[in-house]
Amino acid sequence: MPKYLLFLLVSNMGVFGQAPLQLSFHHLMREEGLSNNNVFFMHRDSRGFLWLGTHNGLNRFDGTKCRVYKPSNSNLRGVDINNIVEDSKGNLWVGSNEGLNFYHRQTDQFNFIALPFGKATTMAFPYHIDHRGRVGMGLSAIKNKGLYVYEPDSEKFTLVTTEVSVTLPRSHTPPFKELKTIYSGGKNNVGITKISLKNTQVTKVEYFFDLTKQPAKTNIGEYVIVENDSIIW
Repeated sequence: MPKYLLFLLVSNMGVFGQAPLQLSFHHLMREEGLSNNNVFFMHRDSRGFLWLGTHNGLNRFDGTKCRVYKPSNSNLRGVDINNIVEDSKGNLWVGSNEGLNFYHRQTDQFNFIALPFGKATTMAFPYHIDHRGRVGMGLSAIKNKGLYVYEPDSEKFTLVTTEVSVTLPRSHTPPFKELKTIYSGGKNNVGITKISLKNTQVTKVEYFFDLTKQPAKTNIGEYVIVENDSIIW
């Protein structure tokens, strides 16, 4: 996609000479119904809605207006919304400062997923849904914080690894495919970690820019975007 976009932009400049590229932006803010101007995660779902995770609730934007979900007006748990992923049925898994919420599309309701760790709440960062419908996520504020897999059918959480930053970014693996590789900020946000997996089992862990091998101007690896297996931002 980036290659085609570049070609179109260059072709456009060649045809119109020195005419500058005109970009138009629409600002969605509290005045337009957004619950909070601090937006930390966005997800465009299979129905065309744009879901916005903020510091003060979950917003669903239909192109005209926002519908806001908070504990005060719905059964959503938590107001700080982290990552959002969508399953094959169009339902959403929403992470918040209180844990994992399941949004049922047909009922427009949330179910809170209870945690088996002896704590009522924890911060959840849903990351990926694989070919078996399992939800990979980062969990923090528990003893063994790290990457977990949740199986909806058995309602079971399984620890995969603690060698990742729990604030996992958007997965670069296409949805509903087996998760074979994870790039993440390193444990405690030091460097970058690459985790190789097979059927949710760790087969290899590699560390980069962690002050042991590769030099870097900074060793803070907080958020990782994967362009391909050779280019990482």
